[in-house]
Amino acid sequence: MTLQWLTALIFIGISSIINGQPALNDTIFFMNGDILQCDIIDDSQIEVVFEFQKRKRRKQLGVHKSEIFGIINNGVKEVYYEENEIVGDDLTISEVEVYLAGQRDARELYKTKKIFYTGLGVTLAISIAGEAGLLAVTVPLLIYPAAQYIPYIKIKGETIVNPNHKFNLIYAEGYEGVARGKRVMAALKGSAAGTVIGAFFYRLVLQ
Repeated sequence: MTLQWLTALIFIGISSIINGQPALNDTIFFMNGDILQCDIIDDSQIEVVFEFQKRKRRKQLGVHKSEIFGIINNGVKEVYYEENEIVGDDLTISEVEVYLAGQRDARELYKTKKIFYTGLGVTLAISIAGEAGLLAVTVPLLIYPAAQYIPYIKIKGETIVNPNHKFNLIYAEGYEGVARGKRVMAALKGSAAGTVIGAFFYRLVLQ
């Protein structure tokens, strides 16, 4: 079992104890970097059926194996991912583990509050200054989220769980993809909120 898998299992186990949740014996590692503690019910050739805890209730779900990197079922590790250059899966198993670690760290630790509040403030001001006109409402709402595809994603050391990944290009690729998506969503939410608040403020207070 690799260090990444072991670290993830320890973290999930501690979280379950703290939250007072019943123990779930198996683990699924998804291709998007997510890790789910669950009880695997069926492992067929096509999909994995499992039960997981959500809001203190158990739910059952089936997921196609193409969406799963690997599982730990009854303490036995099994990897579903296979290197296949024909379909674009050209990374080795160890490289995919690093890539998924990048995705996971970005999803859990990359912060986008600054992006949200900047979008809120800028679009709020433009909406009011533009008298809640069509261009003042729509243009910033489109431009600010789209602009998040441009800047370089800086990976801060404190968001890297495993220090060995610090200068790893594969890790950075996984991290940047998720981080950029989070930036776009934060920008979209912030600019939408700012536009709506600005339009209402202008029409109800200033007009």
